[in-house]
Amino acid sequence: MTKKGRFKDLQYLTKRNKLNVLVGIMVVIAVIILFFILYFQIFALGVISLTVLAVLAVFIVMDFCFDIIIFFQLKKRDSK
Repeated sequence: MTKKGRFKDLQYLTKRNKLNVLVGIMVVIAVIILFFILYFQIFALGVISLTVLAVLAVFIVMDFCFDIIIFFQLKKRDSK
C-alpha cells in the first residue's frame, strides 16, 4: 500500500465524515420537527410522520452499513 493511496483514502473518509455530520444535523432537525408535528396534531399527521420517521431510520441504517463496508474494504486492501 503506497502512502499516496492511503492519503487519498483518508481524504475520502474525512469527506464522508463531514457528510455524516451534515446528515446527522439534518436528522436531528427533522426529528425535532416531527416531534412538534406529532405533539400538536397527533391524529391528523400521525401516520405521515411515522412513515417519514421509518424512511429516516432506513436511511440511517443504510448509511451505517455503507460506512462499515468502506471500513472493511480499506482494511482488506491494507492487508494485501
